[in-house]
Amino acid sequence: MATFALQHDLWPEPTEFLAWNIAFHSINALLALWLFLLIGNRLHISNPTNLSIAWMAALIWASMPLLNSTVFFLVQRMSLLSTTWILVGLISYLKLRGAANAGWHRQWIALGAIALAGALSILSKESGALIVAYALILEAGILHFASVRRPGLTFWVLASACLVLLGLLFRHAIWGQCTEIARGFDVWQRLGSQGLILMVYIKGLVLPTLGELNPFRFQNIGEYGDALHVGLPIWAGLMLSPWVMWRLGWRLTALAAAWFFFGHLMESGWVALEPYFAHRNYLPALLPTFAIVGWVHCSSGPIRTKRIGLILYAVVIATVTWMNASLWGDRELAAEIWAKEQPGSTRAALNLAYVLDDRYGLAQAQAYLDHVLLNERDSTGLRLQRLLSACQTNPNNDHSQLVQDVLWSISNLAYEGWSTDILEHLAATIGRRPCTGVTHESLAQIASAYLQQEAYTCSPAISHNMLMLIGLAAYREGDLDSALHFWLEALNYTKSFSTVGFVLEAAVTQNDHESITALLRLIKGASKPNAVSQQEWHDLISRVEEAEMRLRPLSATPIIDEVESSTQ
Repeated sequence: MATFALQHDLWPEPTEFLAWNIAFHSINALLALWLFLLIGNRLHISNPTNLSIAWMAALIWASMPLLNSTVFFLVQRMSLLSTTWILVGLISYLKLRGAANAGWHRQWIALGAIALAGALSILSKESGALIVAYALILEAGILHFASVRRPGLTFWVLASACLVLLGLLFRHAIWGQCTEIARGFDVWQRLGSQGLILMVYIKGLVLPTLGELNPFRFQNIGEYGDALHVGLPIWAGLMLSPWVMWRLGWRLTALAAAWFFFGHLMESGWVALEPYFAHRNYLPALLPTFAIVGWVHCSSGPIRTKRIGLILYAVVIATVTWMNASLWGDRELAAEIWAKEQPGSTRAALNLAYVLDDRYGLAQAQAYLDHVLLNERDSTGLRLQRLLSACQTNPNNDHSQLVQDVLWSISNLAYEGWSTDILEHLAATIGRRPCTGVTHESLAQIASAYLQQEAYTCSPAISHNMLMLIGLAAYREGDLDSALHFWLEALNYTKSFSTVGFVLEAAVTQNDHESITALLRLIKGASKPNAVSQQEWHDLISRVEEAEMRLRPLSATPIIDEVESSTQ
C-alpha cells in the first residue's frame, strides 16, 4: 500500500504501475541470481560454473510465462514485494549464518535477519510467513553438504517456527458450514483438487499452454468428479515426497521438491481459496528452476551442447512471455480470447462485457451477456449485470421480467458474493434515473432474496449492505420509520462509519430519540470500523451522544448512564 501511495496521483492510468511491477520483478531476478550464487557456493560448485548455472536459472525463472500474471496484475505487487523481502532475508541469512558449525551468536544474528525480513514480507502478503520454511530447507542443505549430521540451534529454532506456522494454518483446515456453502466444496475436496492442480502447475512451469496462461482460468472442483479421490492421496504423496527423496539420497531433488510443494501450503491446500491461480508459483518455482539447470549443467555430455540447449530453452520461454505480454497489451483481443478459452469463467465474461461497453457501447455489451446466459453459463452476477445494462441503455422498456429472472437465480444458482456489488450499482443507477419495471420495491425484493439464502447471510458485510438497500428503498418511498429500522438492523452485522452518520442524520431530521438511543447502544463501546481513525470514530460517537441528550424527553433515563452500566 505504501508503494501504491507513492503513485496515487497517476491512478487510474496503469502504465506507471506496471512499470513499477516490472522493476520489482527485475529486482527479484537479480536477488534470485545472488541467492543461487550463494547456494552454489554451499554446494562447492566452482566459480565459473556456479555463475553460469546461477545466471541461467535466474534468467529462466524471470522469463517463465506462467509467472506473468504476478507482474501484470497490479494487485499482485503484494506477491512481488513479499518475494523481495523473502529473498533479502534468505540472502542475509546465508551471508550471516557462516559455516555450518558457526557459533551461536552468528546463528542468532542470522535468525534475526530472517525475523526482520519475514515481518516485512508478511506486511506485503500473509504468505511471507513461509520464509521460515524456506530458511529451514536451506539450513538442511547447509548441514548436509557441510557433512554436519547433528542439527544445531538454527535448525531447531526454524523447525519450531515451522511447527507454530503449521499449527496456525491448521485452524484454516477446520471449515465452518458457511465456508463450505460459499465455496461449494469441502476441505477434503479442496485437498483432492490440490493434488491434481499441483501437477498442472509443474507442467505449466516447464511447457505452458495458452489455457494455463489465461488469467481467468476456471477450475470447478465438481468437474473432477471421482478424480478427487485420487487427488487426495496424490496431494499427501507430494507433501511426503521430499522426505522420501532425502532418504533415497537425492538431496538436491528433495530440497527443490520441498521448496515447491511446501511453498503452496498457505495459498493452496487446506485454505479455503479458489483452486487455481498461476501467481501462486512465483516464489515456489525458484529452487526447482535452479535444481533443473544444475542437473542439466552437471550431467554427462559436452558442456557447450548443454549450454546451447539451456539458452535455446530460455529463448523459447522468453518468446512465449513476449507474446503473452503483447496479448495482455491488446485489451480487446485478449478479452475475446480469454472468454473463448474459458467459457465457464464468469470473470472472463464480465471482462469482455466491460471491454465491449468501453469500445462499442452498452448495447453491444448487453447483447454479449444475453448470448452468454443463453448459450454458455447461467450466473446471478451476469443476470444482474444484464439488468443494469438494460436500465442504462433502454430505461423506458419494461424490464420487470429481468427482475424476476434475477430473483429466480438468487434462489437456484450457485453463490456469487460479488453479485451483490452489482445490485448496489443498480440501486445507484435507479436513484439517478427511473427504469421501467425496476422500482425501489424491486430492489428491496432482490435484497430480501439474498437475505433468504444462507450462503449470503453468512457474510456480515453482505447482510449489512442488503439491509441498507432495503432501508434505502423504504426511505425513497417516504417510509422513514421503516428505513431507520432496517438501517439499525444493518449495524447489528457491521459497524460502518458512513452508515452511523447516515442514520444519525435521518434520526435527527425526524427528531427520533428512540432511534438515536438504539444507535448509541449499538456503537458505544464498539471497536472502530476499518478505514477511519480512532479520533474520527470517537468524534462521531460524541455527535450521537449530543443528539441523544438534545432530543431526550425530560422523564427519560440518560442512555449514556444506561449503556455504561450495562458495559460494566
